Amino acid sequence: MVDITTDEFNEFALKTNRFIPGQSLTENPETPWPWEGPPVFTSKDEALEHFMNLILEEERHIAILESLEEGVPVMNLVELILTKSFQEGEINPDLMMLLAEPLAFMIMALGEKADIEVKLVDEDDDDEYDEDKEFESFRELLNSIKEPKDDEDFPMQDKIDKVETPVLDQENEIETPSLMENPNETPSLMSRRTE
Repeated sequence: MVDITTDEFNEFALKTNRFIPGQSLTENPETPWPWEGPPVFTSKDEALEHFMNLILEEERHIAILESLEEGVPVMNLVELILTKSFQEGEINPDLMMLLAEPLAFMIMALGEKADIEVKLVDEDDDDEYDEDKEFESFRELLNSIKEPKDDEDFPMQDKIDKVETPVLDQENEIETPSLMENPNETPSLMSRRTE
């Protein structure tokens, strides 16, 4: 049996950063969160095709290469892309786990093709996520991937070899969108101008 002191029990009981049981049942069913519905992509090949096209859009391709050049680890980019895709309802958590290694391979191959020395994981990043436990198992999976490999069912190396690498020009910086930006996002009603 686990020995828990009264202080430890009280500390755990007073934590307020967790969901209340049944909280999801109180949400308005007419406006569900994107991840509460069926995902857009249900097959790994279909999702990899989507991410390949997404990453190879010129603005995003340049943004990813610039991030790699600045020393951002590949797995941080993978986490960013897949977490955002999950939150938008494009993929489910199972597919998110299946896509981690092929997506890491894709980003590493693009970086290596552009002669950028890529860093797979950030070794001194241990304490950064202490508060955020939601994606802890996903981060553990990402950190366990030491040598990403090409996907057997959906090989990407040939496609990456055919991609033309954009030239990163340091003097004439191109304004690149955020990797988190949704290109199809419509402005909210609150942002509308009134005259």
